[in-house]
Amino acid sequence: MEVVYFEWLASVEKITRECSLPETRLISEADISKMIMAVMPRLMMDFPWPGKLRAAGDVATVESGMKYFQSLTEVEKSTEQGLLRTQIEKERLVTELTNLRDSRQSFVTQFKASLGLGASDPPPRAVSSALLATSGDQFLTMALSRNPRLKGMDADVKA
Repeated sequence: MEVVYFEWLASVEKITRECSLPETRLISEADISKMIMAVMPRLMMDFPWPGKLRAAGDVATVESGMKYFQSLTEVEKSTEQGLLRTQIEKERLVTELTNLRDSRQSFVTQFKASLGLGASDPPPRAVSSALLATSGDQFLTMALSRNPRLKGMDADVKA
C-alpha cells in the first residue's frame, strides 16, 4: 500500500516538472575572424514551442490519474479478497458449529446409555462427592446394578 502511494506521489511531482520552463544556461562564445577578435558572453534560455509545456503537463496529469486509479483498484481488490476470505471462514465456522450441535444429541444419548440412564432421563449435571469416597468394589457393584449392559458383560465373563 505504501509503495503504491509513493509511486502516485512521484507521478504528481512529475506534473510540476513537466509544466515548468527549462533551466537557464550560461553560454560563452568566441567569434574569431581575421579582423575582429571578440568574446561575447550571453545568457541563453530555451523557450518551448507554444503549447508544448501544457501538453507535457496534460500527459503527466493523465499518467498520474491512471496510477491513482490503478492503486485504488489494487486496494479494492485486496480489500475484496480479504472480505471474501472472511465470509468464507465465517461460513465454515457456522457449518462446523451446526455440525457440532447436531452431533451433541447423539453423544448425550450414548453417554446416558453408558451410565444406564434412559433416553428420557436427564443427564447428570455433576459427580457427587459420595461417589468419590466409595471403594472400587462398591463402585463396581453400584455400576452393575444401574447399567444392564455392564451386568450382561459381567455375566458373560463369569460364564
